[in-house]
Amino acid sequence: MAKDLSLQTGIDNSDANYLNGKIVDNQTLIGEGINQDIVQFFQKLMHDSLLVVNDDFDNENNGYQFISALRLYIDKRIQVKKGYSKFLDIGNWNMNSSGTGITSISVPHGLSDHEKIRNISVIIRNDAGTKVYPLAMEDGVGISEINATNVDLTASTGKYFDTANFSATSYNRGFVKIDYVA
Repeated sequence: MAKDLSLQTGIDNSDANYLNGKIVDNQTLIGEGINQDIVQFFQKLMHDSLLVVNDDFDNENNGYQFISALRLYIDKRIQVKKGYSKFLDIGNWNMNSSGTGITSISVPHGLSDHEKIRNISVIIRNDAGTKVYPLAMEDGVGISEINATNVDLTASTGKYFDTANFSATSYNRGFVKIDYVA
């Protein structure tokens, strides 16, 4: 059905308001089948978009009401979920295991549905507060679990954060950023 209108018999190509030519009454030869399909498609589009038909021709001068109807039709059927971000303090966390194995902390995320979480990133601060480090799950260090109430963070013996530079508990160890949908 994708035919170039400008190549059809009886099309007026002289009006610049009609990009591929203008259908002319009693002159343009297009069969009833194609006409019915086209007309019914656009009637249904207008009906479902709830636009009031302006009874003008769609063109550069009058505007394209069918394009507006199509945009409304699509917007009503595609539910775009809005994305949100939430920033949390980790709180006091001594990451230096002192040879005891794994240290961990649970950070309450406060979301009613943890399955709406799309991404989590964590920044760790050293004790001096002079540097920050991304916390990525590698060799037992990182985000170990996301459950209905918490984001669980883990650090292991002998890994990067298992030093005296990450042992203070007198201030916030870092930050958790949660990206989620509504």
